[in-house]
Amino acid sequence: MKNKPSLSRSLITALAVVVVFLAFAYGVQVTDVNFETTRSVDRLTSLKRVIRALVKPDLIEYDLTETFIEIPFYLPCPEDQEIEVPEPDTSGPYLTASEYCASPDETVIIEGHNLIPRTSGPLDFITASGVKKTLGDFRVDDTGSFEVEVTMPIRQPVAEAQHIRATARVRVGAPKLTETAIVTWDKIVETVFMALLATAIGTVLAIPVSFLAARNLMAENKSPLSSVALAIIGWPVGIYLGFKGYSLARSLLTPMMADITNNLIGIAVGLLVVFVILRWAFSSTKRTGLARVGRIVALVLAGLAAVGVMLFLEELARNVGRSLIEPLGGFGFIGNFLFQLGEAATLIIPAFTALGAGAVLGSTLGGIGQTISDKSPAPLVKVVNLISASLAGATMLALLGAGINWLYQINDLSKTLYWPAGIGAALGLTLAIITKPKQPLPTGMTIYFITRTILNGTRSVEALVMAIVFVIWVGIGPFAGSLSMSVCRPSSVL
Repeated sequence: MKNKPSLSRSLITALAVVVVFLAFAYGVQVTDVNFETTRSVDRLTSLKRVIRALVKPDLIEYDLTETFIEIPFYLPCPEDQEIEVPEPDTSGPYLTASEYCASPDETVIIEGHNLIPRTSGPLDFITASGVKKTLGDFRVDDTGSFEVEVTMPIRQPVAEAQHIRATARVRVGAPKLTETAIVTWDKIVETVFMALLATAIGTVLAIPVSFLAARNLMAENKSPLSSVALAIIGWPVGIYLGFKGYSLARSLLTPMMADITNNLIGIAVGLLVVFVILRWAFSSTKRTGLARVGRIVALVLAGLAAVGVMLFLEELARNVGRSLIEPLGGFGFIGNFLFQLGEAATLIIPAFTALGAGAVLGSTLGGIGQTISDKSPAPLVKVVNLISASLAGATMLALLGAGINWLYQINDLSKTLYWPAGIGAALGLTLAIITKPKQPLPTGMTIYFITRTILNGTRSVEALVMAIVFVIWVGIGPFAGSLSMSVCRPSSVL
């Protein structure tokens, strides 16, 4: 036996229906829905004209020769004056009219004769002052004639004769693309390659981020507090030192980058230096403290030499590209591509160098912290945790305060440096106190959640907003669109 629906359930259902009804009713008012306008004759006429224009795009055109044929016409008919009907010259194209005068808004039949078959053109009313008013279009049949019924325009009365003119247009030469077709094709190509560049740049950005945002890869990544804290301290210090090293290398090598020959020599010498240093550093079997210090110094020098090689490659691409743009003619885009690669490297190399140095120093200090946690007694590890966590917390919040100061220009060190650093140190100290000396922390999942939060925030920003930002940076054009899509692409993929 089925249970009868209760009164409360029926009331809830009815209330839900009423709420949905009210929501849609209010939505119709807010969005200004008005189906009455869809029945407007003027709007339907305009809609029909637009739809017909869309299905007949103006893609092909011809060069045209035009033949003008005129007859006199009075608008309106003159009073107390007999209209002389002109005698047509039948040796060539000519026009005739059912009437040679009429009142405004009256209809007249216009005929054309001796025209080239299957041609067409406009039929215009020409006023005494030379103003042209289109009456309609005509199409010549196979016999060279046409007949069109036209309505006379509403004009101010004029005593003298005015004219009706037929313009017969004949195609000559081969068909060619219209300006509309050329612009449309250019925009199609532009859109395709905007998507290509955005995908390429977005993929490059997405590859490293995908590892940080992969839960299965980050879930098992755990480290002791000493390792995490020292790594946090090492990253900003390494980024600063890497940027300074880049600036030093550029200042030293800029005088040597004058031409392509110097660029090639610099690349060859730099690669040789890197090879020799790395071979010596990794061929040594000594494990003494001095040997380890020497290896670290050698790796730093190899890194600087590698930066030098990248700088010479950057300048080589710029010089070669600049020299090929004009000689290649129609293929000058290849030279421009090489030149733009060099320009892009000017932006990428400093960031790559700084991040690379930050990763090396952060990883090195993190390894030292891991060694301390693994091989030192718990009391010593606790002391290291207290000191390193305090410094790491102060470093993180001080950098956050510096970023906020850059955005909002507070320019008050007590609010953007001292207080954030103090709060960060207190938080780090608290974390060191409440955690066990050698307790592994879920660093992988912490990085995962931070990365996903940033990506979700990026996804919430419309590409149009990013386009506005990039338009300010690179100017109006497809490049700004490519950059905005490339920034939004990794977050949408991941």
